[in-house]
Amino acid sequence: MKRIFATAPAARSICVVALLLGAGLWALRAQIPYPGVKYARGQDVSPTFDGWEANADGSFSLYFGYYNRNAEEEIDVPLGQGNNFDRDKGDDGQPTHFYSGRRWFVFKTTVAKDWPKDKRPRLDPDLGGPHEHGQGLAAT
Repeated sequence: MKRIFATAPAARSICVVALLLGAGLWALRAQIPYPGVKYARGQDVSPTFDGWEANADGSFSLYFGYYNRNAEEEIDVPLGQGNNFDRDKGDDGQPTHFYSGRRWFVFKTTVAKDWPKDKRPRLDPDLGGPHEHGQGLAAT
């Protein structure tokens, strides 16, 4: 009987460690992102607003990227009505070839320091179906 009582604290410690480890692994399981359904082709491209910075002259640089939801299909959208920025410049440096997946900080555009705070430059790639818009806003 003495031998059982001598090993009880060690056994209790092992049980506590195993229980904590199991609880930690269970909690970690909840944080693993679900990859979602992947489509090879036929999905849209969503522009993303990735950030902004104030320039020394008072203007703002706005950074954009995109998310092509197609796992295999790369999409070409020429500049013009189907690939434009809602400013009168036409070509603002936006991409015309969209690689698959998420692409960060693909291009930047600059707006003047007197740009109206309520007006948001909008990137609008149109692939012929429902599509998303990427809007940028520089906040001071």
